[in-house]
Amino acid sequence: VTDLTFSPTSSFVAAACQSGAVWQVDLSAPESKPQVIQQHGASSVAYSHDGKFLAVGHSASGEISIWDLAAE
Repeated sequence: VTDLTFSPTSSFVAAACQSGAVWQVDLSAPESKPQVIQQHGASSVAYSHDGKFLAVGHSASGEISIWDLAAE
């Protein structure tokens, strides 16, 4: 894990892994499986203040992807 962040409500946690994948886990539903948000290229993660979006940083390219979590 290269970065880890909790959503503003602490209901979710997102992690950027060394493989570059981003995983999100619903902590309010322990039986749910982790969701892959992105497969590769990620190095950092951050939730928006309302928890509706997840920003994913890419250290190799310097780009940032914004994921609409409501659409996932």
